[in-house]
Amino acid sequence: MSAPAGGQYDEPVGTATVATARALGEWVRDELTGAADPVHIVRVLTEETGRWIGGDVTPDQVSAAVAEPGDTGDRRWDALLEGIVAFQAERVGLDRPAWTRRTRLDEGWAPAGELVRDDGWHILNVFHTPAVLLDKGVILPRHNFTRL
Repeated sequence: MSAPAGGQYDEPVGTATVATARALGEWVRDELTGAADPVHIVRVLTEETGRWIGGDVTPDQVSAAVAEPGDTGDRRWDALLEGIVAFQAERVGLDRPAWTRRTRLDEGWAPAGELVRDDGWHILNVFHTPAVLLDKGVILPRHNFTRL
C-alpha cells in the first residue's frame, strides 16, 4: 500500500474529516505485511497526526480521532503509534489517551532504520526525542514532527 493520498486514512469526525489512530494502525499493519519502508511509515504517521494541530480540527475532533486502534502486529510499531498519538494529542492540549501507555519496549528502537548505538548520534537523537516516545523505548527526534 502506498502513502495516503488526499486523506486516505481520513474518517468523518464531527464536521471534520481527519486521520484516526484506528485507520493509521490498520495501514501500518498492512504496510508491515509487504516490503515496508520504515522511513515512509514514520513520515505518514507524523504527517497525518500533524494535521490534528491547527487548521479546522478542534480538540473535540482530535479526542474522537485518538480512539484506540487494534495492534499493528509488531510491538515496535505499536509503541511508535502509541507514542506519536500521545505526543500529538498533548500538543493539541489533550490528556494522553490511556491506551497509549500499553506498550513499552525493552530495548531502544529507532524506527527510521538507524541502529541505536553508543555514540554522538545516539546521544543527540535521544536528547531531541519527546519524552513520551523515550518512555516507550522509541527514539524519534522532534524534527520528524515538523510539517513542511
